Amino acid sequence: MRASVATALALLASCYGPTVQAGLPCSELGECPPGQLCDRGVCVTTPRPDDASADLDAATDAGVDAATLIDAPSGVLAWIEATALPSARSLMCLATFNGRLYATGGSFQTVPKVDVLIAPILPNGLLGAWTAAPDLPMATRWHGCAVDPTNPSLYVVGGDNGTTGRDVVYRAAIDATSGALGAWVVQAPLPAGRRGLGVVWDAGQLYAIGGEEADNFMVRDTVFRAATGPTGLATSGWTTTTGLFPADYAFGTALAGGGIYLTGGYQGNAAVRGSTIGAGGALGPFLTTTALPGPRERHVSVSDGTYVYAIGGEPNFGGANLDSAYRAPITATGSLGAWSALPVLPLKLAYSSAVFVSGRIYVAGGSEGTVQTARVFILQGL
Repeated sequence: MRASVATALALLASCYGPTVQAGLPCSELGECPPGQLCDRGVCVTTPRPDDASADLDAATDAGVDAATLIDAPSGVLAWIEATALPSARSLMCLATFNGRLYATGGSFQTVPKVDVLIAPILPNGLLGAWTAAPDLPMATRWHGCAVDPTNPSLYVVGGDNGTTGRDVVYRAAIDATSGALGAWVVQAPLPAGRRGLGVVWDAGQLYAIGGEEADNFMVRDTVFRAATGPTGLATSGWTTTTGLFPADYAFGTALAGGGIYLTGGYQGNAAVRGSTIGAGGALGPFLTTTALPGPRERHVSVSDGTYVYAIGGEPNFGGANLDSAYRAPITATGSLGAWSALPVLPLKLAYSSAVFVSGRIYVAGGSEGTVQTARVFILQGL
């Protein structure tokens, strides 16, 4: 029916006035050509209905009626579409706490963004409307982020202004009831600037892994670690460990049950490495485990504690974007079993961000070639 309506509108436009192409991303300010509206990050002639199931009508790109999958039983794997971000962006960071998603910063075209957005996760797994939270102290992209759930707070770590990695670390307290963010507070900086790094929080420790220090692929093998508490980072600041893995960035990072997995990357290609978190938070060496089915970087990885997932990205720097998705089981020893294919993403995306929440993976934003997107996809049925 939507296709019929769109065709009718196109015919009317051709008869009575110039045709303006719809379906393009909204501008940075949410603007569209005359006669169009910005609806969930996309310029349209007629906005979609506001009811939650209509947001998904399409999943759509994969040829599946998403409305029938909202309450699908475990094991029925399919991508559905959720409420899009207010504007297109890539290189953002997505985090989750207590039934909400938090989207921090990112980039539109090459301009870093300062805004922070929150969306509630509805009982059926869909998203409510995105609302604005306090802006970051400085526009930031290609950073890492992590939540400390014991002292509810959100950390934003590193990132860049377009060319050089930053050493900045910010923290905002999270209201455990409303999910609102408090003011951002500057924390002890990283020992050196990093972008395209991996960031995780576990058992009172915040980790910043690898990353690029500056342009020209100045990649590093450092692991920066700092203890966290009720007011943020401990006064002792960051410790530095090197040599646990080959210098790399643009890899996927997944935390799973006392272990951290790094998938692919600029130097790692198809390699996958895992490390255990020891007493006091120290990491062991990242040992090689089952490689990805092919080279992959600038992708996203998450874990549900049973599997490690790798989704989207590029096979190499500047290569064609990927829509493939895979998962590998975590064995009793912490190594990974064989990778198996999952349903492909509705778009070929790199530079996205993702989190796992309650049997679903949320993938937000990113770039489809040279065009950035505001769309948010959910892999359901895990």
